[in-house]
Amino acid sequence: MVKHSLDYKWSSYRYHVRGDENSLLTPYFMYENLGETADQRQSSYRELFSHELKPKLMDEVRKATNGNYVLGDGRFAEQISKALKRRVIRGKAGSSVVRS
Repeated sequence: MVKHSLDYKWSSYRYHVRGDENSLLTPYFMYENLGETADQRQSSYRELFSHELKPKLMDEVRKATNGNYVLGDGRFAEQISKALKRRVIRGKAGSSVVRS
Protein backbone atom coordinates (compact mmCIF):
# COMPACT_ATOMS: atom_id res chain seq x y z
CA MET A 1 0.00 0.00 0.00
CA VAL A 2 2.70 2.47 1.07
CA LYS A 3 6.43 2.23 1.65
CA HIS A 4 6.21 3.51 5.23
CA SER A 5 3.47 3.80 7.82
CA LEU A 6 4.03 7.57 7.95
CA ASP A 7 2.71 7.71 4.38
CA TYR A 8 -0.61 6.00 5.10
CA LYS A 9 -3.36 8.55 5.64
CA TRP A 10 -5.39 6.41 8.07
CA SER A 11 -2.52 5.12 10.20
CA SER A 12 -2.12 6.13 13.85
CA TYR A 13 1.64 5.79 13.42
CA ARG A 14 2.28 9.55 13.06
CA TYR A 15 0.39 10.20 16.27
CA HIS A 16 2.29 7.50 18.17
CA VAL A 17 5.82 8.28 16.91
CA ARG A 18 5.74 12.04 16.41
CA GLY A 19 2.83 13.24 18.51
CA ASP A 20 0.92 14.58 15.49
CA GLU A 21 -2.56 15.70 16.52
CA ASN A 22 -5.40 13.34 15.64
CA SER A 23 -8.84 14.00 17.09
CA LEU A 24 -9.99 10.50 16.10
CA LEU A 25 -7.56 8.78 18.48
CA THR A 26 -7.72 8.16 22.19
CA PRO A 27 -4.50 6.96 23.84
CA TYR A 28 -4.83 3.46 25.22
CA PHE A 29 -3.25 2.14 28.42
CA MET A 30 -0.60 0.01 26.70
CA TYR A 31 0.69 3.02 24.78
CA GLU A 32 0.61 5.19 27.91
CA ASN A 33 2.71 2.56 29.71
CA LEU A 34 5.53 2.84 27.16
CA GLY A 35 6.98 5.81 29.04
CA GLU A 36 6.37 8.60 31.50
CA THR A 37 6.67 11.39 28.93
CA ALA A 38 5.44 11.80 25.36
CA ASP A 39 9.05 11.65 24.12
CA GLN A 40 9.67 8.37 25.96
CA ARG A 41 6.44 6.83 24.64
CA GLN A 42 7.19 7.91 21.07
CA SER A 43 10.74 6.55 21.27
CA SER A 44 9.53 3.22 22.69
CA TYR A 45 6.83 2.96 20.03
CA ARG A 46 9.37 3.61 17.25
CA GLU A 47 11.54 0.84 18.68
CA LEU A 48 8.63 -1.60 18.40
CA PHE A 49 8.64 -1.02 14.63
CA SER A 50 12.39 -0.84 14.07
CA HIS A 51 12.79 -4.52 13.22
CA GLU A 52 11.33 -6.18 10.17
CA LEU A 53 9.30 -9.32 10.80
CA LYS A 54 10.45 -12.52 9.16
CA PRO A 55 8.42 -13.51 6.07
CA LYS A 56 7.26 -16.76 7.72
CA LEU A 57 5.84 -14.88 10.70
CA MET A 58 4.16 -12.33 8.43
CA ASP A 59 2.56 -15.20 6.52
CA GLU A 60 1.26 -16.68 9.80
CA VAL A 61 -0.18 -13.30 10.83
CA ARG A 62 -1.93 -12.89 7.48
CA LYS A 63 -3.38 -16.41 7.59
CA ALA A 64 -4.65 -15.95 11.16
CA THR A 65 -6.14 -12.56 10.32
CA ASN A 66 -7.78 -13.73 7.11
CA GLY A 67 -8.96 -16.98 8.71
CA ASN A 68 -10.26 -15.21 11.82
CA TYR A 69 -8.34 -17.37 14.28
CA VAL A 70 -5.81 -16.65 17.02
CA LEU A 71 -2.07 -16.70 16.58
CA GLY A 72 -0.36 -18.17 19.61
CA ASP A 73 0.35 -21.38 21.43
CA GLY A 74 -2.24 -23.94 22.51
CA ARG A 75 -2.62 -22.51 26.00
CA PHE A 76 -3.32 -19.03 24.64
CA ALA A 77 -5.82 -20.41 22.11
CA GLU A 78 -7.60 -22.34 24.86
CA GLN A 79 -7.89 -19.22 27.05
CA ILE A 80 -9.29 -17.15 24.18
CA SER A 81 -11.66 -19.95 23.15
CA LYS A 82 -13.08 -20.14 26.67
CA ALA A 83 -13.44 -16.37 26.91
CA LEU A 84 -15.22 -16.11 23.54
CA LYS A 85 -17.05 -19.43 23.85
CA ARG A 86 -16.17 -20.41 20.31
CA ARG A 87 -13.45 -22.13 18.33
CA VAL A 88 -10.50 -19.84 17.69
CA ILE A 89 -8.06 -22.18 15.98
CA ARG A 90 -7.86 -23.10 12.34
CA GLY A 91 -10.33 -25.83 11.47
CA LYS A 92 -9.60 -28.87 9.36
CA ALA A 93 -11.10 -29.05 5.89
CA GLY A 94 -14.48 -30.79 5.93
CA SER A 95 -14.84 -30.50 9.71
CA SER A 96 -17.66 -28.50 11.24
CA VAL A 97 -17.18 -29.68 14.83
CA VAL A 98 -16.92 -26.82 17.31
CA ARG A 99 -15.27 -27.57 20.65
CA SER A 100 -15.33 -25.34 23.68
